Amino acid sequence: MAHRELPASAAGPNLNQFVAGSEGILGVITAATVKIHRVPAEKDYRGFFFKDFEAGAKAVRTILQEELPVAMLRLSDGPETHFLQSFSAAQKPPGAIERAAMQALAWRGYGEGRCLMIVGLEGDRETVLESQVRTRAIIERLGGVHLGNRPGERWYSKRFAMPYMRDPMLDRGIAVETLETSVRWSDLHNLYRGVHLAIHDALRDNAADPEARAIVMCHLSHGYIDGASLYFTMIFPQKQGAEVEQWLAIKRAASDAIVAGGGTISHHHGVGTDHAPWLLREKGEIGVALLAGLKDSLDPKHTCNPGKVLPG
Repeated sequence: MAHRELPASAAGPNLNQFVAGSEGILGVITAATVKIHRVPAEKDYRGFFFKDFEAGAKAVRTILQEELPVAMLRLSDGPETHFLQSFSAAQKPPGAIERAAMQALAWRGYGEGRCLMIVGLEGDRETVLESQVRTRAIIERLGGVHLGNRPGERWYSKRFAMPYMRDPMLDRGIAVETLETSVRWSDLHNLYRGVHLAIHDALRDNAADPEARAIVMCHLSHGYIDGASLYFTMIFPQKQGAEVEQWLAIKRAASDAIVAGGGTISHHHGVGTDHAPWLLREKGEIGVALLAGLKDSLDPKHTCNPGKVLPG
């Protein structure tokens, strides 16, 4: 199948989307057109604290719906903010000035439960400066407090370090699992609470032992005019000898809560085999039948990535 790359086209459905979103079940991509952009002249990443997750999410929503040119908005909930700060402190203990500043913020109500927002701006100098003023005005109007560039620059330079913790922790019997979704703004907080509760209940019911402690944290990773992505991370002691069964129980509970809360089964990780059981509830019988028909037409012997995406 050949597909011309054009700026836009109304000549039927966009076949690129069928192929790129099929996770390899429809064929193999043999050639691609790559779009490039100029490296931005300016980058500005800075941090803000909010007293709670709902206030921070409102600021994200406002910035996006005012269509300000931001490169990134990331909002961590209370547990993730605490985890990130503890991880950072373990690498480089805070000095006296930083400790005093944190204490002063706690006195102002930005203590336990506070949420860290990172705002990234990129582009020409004038655009970055204008966006900096406008985003900060919105954030401070909605209860955020400015922390300066240091948290943003620290996150930017260390953003790929956290995944490297996974294998050493697994070697020591500690599981690290992530899952994500996207949901409309109107459903975001109910889904957030529902998934948190489902994960905590499943972790309790499938704990390695009664004294086992787990961490469940979340951040708003991608934002849109009409909704946002929520990215959950769990850290918990594994049940030795029943690691897969423990993980499956937690995964099922979280996935059921995501779909029940109005979210997609995957925002960017994809379907594969893990999420295939929930695809029918999201796409409906006609949607799944359409995808299965494409599979039968383009790959009648089912040799391309068999068993993936389509419910069994």
